Amino acid sequence: MALVKLDWNRKSVPEKLIKGGYILQQMTLNATAFLTPNPALPDVQLAFEDLVQKTTAAQAGGYALTFAKNEAELAFDELITQLASYVQNISGGKESIIIQSGMDVRKTPSPIPPPPQVENLDALPTRTTGEVQLTWDTLGRNYDYQVEQWVENEKGDGFWDRIGLPSKSKFTVTGLTTGTVYRFRVAGIGKDDEIGPYSQDAVSVAP
Repeated sequence: MALVKLDWNRKSVPEKLIKGGYILQQMTLNATAFLTPNPALPDVQLAFEDLVQKTTAAQAGGYALTFAKNEAELAFDELITQLASYVQNISGGKESIIIQSGMDVRKTPSPIPPPPQVENLDALPTRTTGEVQLTWDTLGRNYDYQVEQWVENEKGDGFWDRIGLPSKSKFTVTGLTTGTVYRFRVAGIGKDDEIGPYSQDAVSVAP
């Protein structure tokens, strides 16, 4: 779905006047696509002309004239923002209708691909008793991680237990039993909590 791109607050007053004037022109020319603008185009036109006059007057300097220009700018800003909402609604997400209004179309963000496999998982004992430091190659800022530890019972059966959800490519495992061998694996977590392929297992002895 196409979205209106306004970025109005980043524009200077001259830029707002240029863009605002173009929007008024285009929406007037394409009136059949915009039958009931909200706010009405004549009201936006009046606010546009008021800002032009008060911007010109403020060039003489002085608090009162500058204040009047700022008030006129705020009024024009509000109407343009409302008009952008109207265009978005009436367009139904169609890019062609947004373009007819004189407004810009926001670029669709690139979809985040599924998480790739985590590579180069390493598990090293730290200098602290019962701690192992896990590190791996980062997948980038769009991903979090799921860290799992293998838990084995007396019969030799077991399961992978989730022990952490870090956002960085490292994780410290604590509370381990000294001299015990532990096995770990890590997977990336992407959009909508999609879990990617697990890394190769990493083994370490707790200090």
